[in-house]
Amino acid sequence: MKTACSLLVLIASATYASASAGPPPFTNGSPLVSGVDGSYQATVRGKNLSGIFRFSYTSGNQTVTDIGNSYAIFADGQCYTGDVHAAINTDTVGGVFDTSDTENGNTASGFFNGSMDQNSAYASFSGEGALTLVNGTTNFGNSTSSASSFSDGSAVGNAATDGTGSTTTGDTASSTAVTTVDAGGSSGSPVVDSGSAASSTEAADSFEATTSKVPVIFVTRDFTFSGVRNSMNSQ
Repeated sequence: MKTACSLLVLIASATYASASAGPPPFTNGSPLVSGVDGSYQATVRGKNLSGIFRFSYTSGNQTVTDIGNSYAIFADGQCYTGDVHAAINTDTVGGVFDTSDTENGNTASGFFNGSMDQNSAYASFSGEGALTLVNGTTNFGNSTSSASSFSDGSAVGNAATDGTGSTTTGDTASSTAVTTVDAGGSSGSPVVDSGSAASSTEAADSFEATTSKVPVIFVTRDFTFSGVRNSMNSQ
């Protein structure tokens, strides 16, 4: 009878050991029949930062539901929420916080890495991460301008035969003549050549401006986290 009981114990032990080392349901190093399936939740702590994140697994893979894979972190006076992507690999866990919804022009994103105790009753896990806060965008512009002008004016004037003339170089020209009388009483005949003027003006003006949007990184906050598998059921 004792021999039969011993054989049953050995068979059960061998079966369990074989199953633990084999394919699902004993997945990712988990000693449980359900593998790593379940819902995981962690608290986050850091300077001017506090929050939670959660993720869930089913059939050895992360689920795709938003409610089961999300974070809510309060940092520097704003609450940021978004999606979580996580992976369990035997005794380690890591993930990414997707870019959050915009809060007053600010967004957040980050990552986390830690270890997981697969032999604990709640698959407890802990580690460190960082959250980067981005303060919207700012306009960054480059502009250039140039201008030039040119002008030229000329005038020619002359007077002859008992006349006096004057000339001016510039934008205007004028000439005058004065009549005189000779001894015979006849009137002098002045000959007048009116001045002529020419002017030209050339001007050029150009302006070029370019504007681009550049993100401004406000701050990166380091944090620690610790969590457990709080349910064997996935969400």
